[in-house]
Amino acid sequence: MTWLAIAFLACVLVGIVVCRLSERMAERRGLRLLVENLTEEQRRQYQSCGYFDARGSITGRRYRINYGSSRNVIALGTGQARSGRCFAPQGPLVAGDCMLAQKIAIENYEDEVLSKALPF
Repeated sequence: MTWLAIAFLACVLVGIVVCRLSERMAERRGLRLLVENLTEEQRRQYQSCGYFDARGSITGRRYRINYGSSRNVIALGTGQARSGRCFAPQGPLVAGDCMLAQKIAIENYEDEVLSKALPF
């Protein structure tokens, strides 16, 4: 193997490491922003269970937002089966950013969420 091939391989490996580190940093920042914008009750629930509940702005129904960026919102009914709602902001966002957008949408624009979200 020539020194040029070794240098090229080293550059590729460094690039991969840097890319992974920046992805991890973005994920940490997204989760920190999410946690900073949860209520105290939601924060406790998220830290102990890995999900939190948000109340719909129109119906008052509870929605459980699980970690993730799609197929992670469940409508919790009283005495009826739980139904999933699939909706997310556009673009390649980390999970924390997506979950925060879902929380804001449910708590402020539930009617629009219900009209656009796909059931699962």
